[in-house]
Amino acid sequence: MAATFAATVLLGGAGCPTRPLTSMGGHEPPPPPAGMIEPGSFRPIVTEPSGRLYLTFQDELSETFRLVRMEFALDGEYAMVCGDNERTLDAREPVLVYDGRLRAGSHAVNVVLQYGGVGHGIFSYLSGYTFTVRASHDFELPAASFVALHARAYENGDVTTPIEDRPHVAFEDRSTDPPRVTPRAGCPWAAP
Repeated sequence: MAATFAATVLLGGAGCPTRPLTSMGGHEPPPPPAGMIEPGSFRPIVTEPSGRLYLTFQDELSETFRLVRMEFALDGEYAMVCGDNERTLDAREPVLVYDGRLRAGSHAVNVVLQYGGVGHGIFSYLSGYTFTVRASHDFELPAASFVALHARAYENGDVTTPIEDRPHVAFEDRSTDPPRVTPRAGCPWAAP
C-alpha cells in the first residue's frame, strides 16, 4: 500500500494553482460536480470477483482549521462530495464515506479537503487563509475479502511548524478493527 500527500495554502482566496492529483501518482477524477454527492450514492455495478470496502474519515485538526469541503474519489469516480459556501462540516466523529463491493484488485482513493482558517486576537489573520489538503492511497482488495480503510486528517509537527505545513492526511488499514460509525443521513454538517 502506498500513500502520497500534498498541501497548498491559499492566502485570502488568491486562487493560487494547486498541484493535480495525477502529479502525485493518483488517478485524477474529473472536476467535482457543482452540487454534492451524498454518501452512499456511489454504487458501482460489480460482475467480477469482488471484495467489500469500508471507507471512513475523521477530522482531527484543531479548531484553527474549519472543514468546509471534502471530496473522496475511488478509482477516479466520486464517492462523496460535501461542502458549500454557507455551512461547515463536522467530521470529528468517524464518517462513513463508502461501504460496498468493488472488483478485486488494485484501487486508489483520492481525498481533497478544504479548510478555512480560524483566528482570534493577534492570530485573526488566519481567518483569511484557505488550506487545501490532497492525498491519495493505493490498496489491494482481494476477492471475497473485507478491507476497512480509515482516512484521518491530523496536524503534523508542533508550534514551531509553519501553519501551512500542519494539515496532513494519513490512511490506516483497520480491517481487523473497523471504526464504529454512527449512521448519518447525508453530509456531516455542523450544527448551526
